[in-house]
Amino acid sequence: MTKRTALFLLLFISIFSNWANGQSKFGYDVEIGGYFATNEKLPFWMQSNQFGVPPDARNTILLTQRFYSKTDSVKSFFDFDYGLEVNVLSGNQTAVRLTEAYIRPKIGAVHLMVGRKKQTHGIGDSTLSSGSMTWSGNAQPIPEVQIGISDYQKLLFNWLSFKGHISHGWFQEQTFVKDYYLHQKSLYFRLGKANAKLKLHSGVLHSAQWGGTPKYEVGENDGRVTNGKFASDWFTFKQVFFPRAAIVDTTLGYANFEVENRFGAHLGQVDFAAELNTNSLTILGYRQIPIETGRTIGSLSNLDDGVYGLSFTGKKEESFFQKLVLEYLFTMNQHSYQGLLARLLNIPPKDYMNDAFLFNHQQYFDGWSYNNRTIGSPFLIPQSEIRIERKVNNDFVFVNNNRIRAFYLGFNGKINDVSITLRTSFSKNFGAITLPTPPAAQNSYFFQASVPLKRFGGSFKTSIALDQGDLIYDNYGINVAFCKSW
Repeated sequence: MTKRTALFLLLFISIFSNWANGQSKFGYDVEIGGYFATNEKLPFWMQSNQFGVPPDARNTILLTQRFYSKTDSVKSFFDFDYGLEVNVLSGNQTAVRLTEAYIRPKIGAVHLMVGRKKQTHGIGDSTLSSGSMTWSGNAQPIPEVQIGISDYQKLLFNWLSFKGHISHGWFQEQTFVKDYYLHQKSLYFRLGKANAKLKLHSGVLHSAQWGGTPKYEVGENDGRVTNGKFASDWFTFKQVFFPRAAIVDTTLGYANFEVENRFGAHLGQVDFAAELNTNSLTILGYRQIPIETGRTIGSLSNLDDGVYGLSFTGKKEESFFQKLVLEYLFTMNQHSYQGLLARLLNIPPKDYMNDAFLFNHQQYFDGWSYNNRTIGSPFLIPQSEIRIERKVNNDFVFVNNNRIRAFYLGFNGKINDVSITLRTSFSKNFGAITLPTPPAAQNSYFFQASVPLKRFGGSFKTSIALDQGDLIYDNYGINVAFCKSW
C-alpha cells in the first residue's frame, strides 16, 4: 500500500468516525516489547499466524499501535467499521509496517471492505488453530477490495443459511513477479438454526494469482509469457473466475503454459464441519481439503490431504479451561496416488500421478506467499528458512518441503486473572514428490502468559518458544511486552 493510499484511508476514517459518532466508538491499543532469540530468526510459533507482525530478526523492539472502531452491540441497518495498525521495529531489524488500514461500511447483511484487514478463511477454529489450509493469517494482509456477507443469512428456510465473499487484491512487487493480482471468492452453507444444538457447515474457498510481470529472465520463445508478461485482460479474468480448461480456439496469442494448464495459479479448499453446542462446551469438528491448479475434487484422488481438526470451547468465563484445539495436517498425497475413498468407489484415476507440488508454481516463483511469508498453513515453511542440508538446488522453488504429517495441540486457559496459551506441534517432513528428501522430525513449543497490571491499566505479556528438530535450526526465544487499551 502506498503512502498516498494510507493517507487517504486515514482521512476517510477520520471523517467517517466523526459522522458515525452516534453509532460507534473508537478504540486505541498500544503494545511495546522486545523479541530475543538464540538464532537469527524467531522460533516457529513465535512468528506464525500473526499476520506478519513479529520481526523477521531476533533482538528487535516492536511498538504496535492500533486504532479501530467499536460498533455498538445493538445492530443497525447501516454500520461502519474501520481499523489502522502500525508496527515500528527497531534493533536488528528497522522498519515501519502498515499491517492494517481498512474501511468497511455495511448495509444490511452486505459489507464492502477496502484496504488491508486481518482475516482468515475456511471453517475451523479462528483463534487457536495451527492455520487454515490455504488462508491462515500467517502473512501480512494483502490490499484488496472485498464485497460479501460475513454472517450467515437465511436462504429459503430457517434451517438453511449462507455466507460468502468475492475479492480483488494486489500482490504488488514480490521477489520474482511484480504487479500481479489476487482473485478470491467463497461460498459457505449452514444446516441448522443459529441457536440449534447441532449445525452442519460446508463450503468452498477459491483463490488465484494472475496477471503481472516476471522479474526473472524469460527467453524470446518462453511459453510462460505473452509479450513478456502474464496475461491480464478481461478474457483472462473470465478464465480465472471460472477455472476451467480453456478452449484452444479461443486462446490464440496467449502463452502455451496457460493454454495447456490454467490461466493463473489457482489454490483452494473444500470445507466440512459439524458444530455441537452443550451446556458447558461448543465442540467443532472440521475438515479442510486442498484443491490445486487444474485438479478437481471430482477425481477424489487426494481426499486424504488437508487439515483434520477438533475444537472444544468452554462457556464459563472464569473457568481454568477456555479452549482446546487438536489438529492433524496431512499433505502426502497431492494426487500422487489414489486415496482410499477413490479406491473403494472404484473411481478412474483422473489426476493420478499428476502431482500438485503444493504452494509452488512454474510462473509465480514466489509461490503461495506474500512478502516472503506463507499465506496458507505455516507448516509449509519457505525453503529459505529451513536447514541448508534440507534445501534443494533450485532458487525458483518457494516450498520444497510440502509433504508433511503434523500433529498440533493448542490450549487456552485462565488462572485467576492470568491468561495462558500453549501451542505445540510434532511433524515429520518428507520434502516434495518431485524433490524428495530424507524424513525429518521437527518439534516446536510455545507458552504465553498475560498478567493484568491494574495499577497501570494494562497488562504484562511474556512468551517463551522452542524449536528442536531436523527441519529448521534449533532455537530458543522470548518475548516480553506491555499492553494497554483505551
